Amino acid sequence: MSPWRIPSQLRWTMTTTGFLLPLALAFILHILLAPPGPNAQDSAEPVPTCDATRFDDTSCGAGTLCIADECRSLRIDRGASGPCNDYSCRDDQECFGERCIASEDLPIAAPACQESEALLREIQQICQQEALTSCRREHLERLTGDGSYEEQMYELPNTFTVHFPAGRPKDSNRRFERDKSALMEDFRGRLDPLKNAQVILVFGRASAHTGHDEGNRRLADRRAELVAELLSTVLAEADANREHPPRVISWSLAAKSALDLRVLQKAIHEPPLAWKGAALADLTKLFAGQLDPDEIPREQRNDIRDLANQIVFVAPLPCDGTEYFPRHSLPPTMASNLSSQL
Repeated sequence: MSPWRIPSQLRWTMTTTGFLLPLALAFILHILLAPPGPNAQDSAEPVPTCDATRFDDTSCGAGTLCIADECRSLRIDRGASGPCNDYSCRDDQECFGERCIASEDLPIAAPACQESEALLREIQQICQQEALTSCRREHLERLTGDGSYEEQMYELPNTFTVHFPAGRPKDSNRRFERDKSALMEDFRGRLDPLKNAQVILVFGRASAHTGHDEGNRRLADRRAELVAELLSTVLAEADANREHPPRVISWSLAAKSALDLRVLQKAIHEPPLAWKGAALADLTKLFAGQLDPDEIPREQRNDIRDLANQIVFVAPLPCDGTEYFPRHSLPPTMASNLSSQL
């Protein structure tokens, strides 16, 4: 074999290198000689600025907060389906039911329910149910049994009261059977909040300073059950075709302490209703703020107090707790008050 003859394998390697080497050199020269591109920081939109010391600064748009005088988003767009949290959806979405949902598609809770969200969440926790419509009587008895939440119950949206004469209704009373129609007519006069309710809480409370605990408990039960029965009848008549009528839940309490007239005056904003025989004139004035509890003569105040403690509370809630409750970083009234002090 001639010493100048090159083996076929080496000859193939040299041929391949001869083709690829110029291409590699051309690519390297292109990278080195190409004009510089725009800087990523230079091309990014400027971050809006704001004043972090002012609560009334409106420079930042929706979904951003003023942090170190710059409007910064606290959300990270996951861009995928699956469980989410408050910081993993786009700015035009909210995390609801473990999914990112467009803001316009959210079942937003009524403003009245938003104002009572803390108590509604407590009721959900005690009932161990997400929907308040699944609560049972024994759950709600625990809610008011220790007095921790009783006063908050009076402040639920659209709450009104029904008052009874002392000791009434009795176990069986034909006259009271005839009086049902009058109270049902009063309920028809307040039909809008009742029809729009998802759940109606009916809480009976017997007078604390008459009779015995067990007798007062049975009395409170009869009052609450009577009101619940009449409410259900009125609602069935008003909207017989409704697929899911409001759930009416009643329970009662024979309390050790009498209701404070000042607490009632502050909490109840609807005119009271009464079973026949209960004189409501003074109690109506009290709820309307036309009477000062501290300035009422003793005998008159005792009569008002007695009637106030022979009571059933009715709270028609336009939500069942499964709706979306918007998150506010700071209540507008608080922000306004704080900013005026800066």
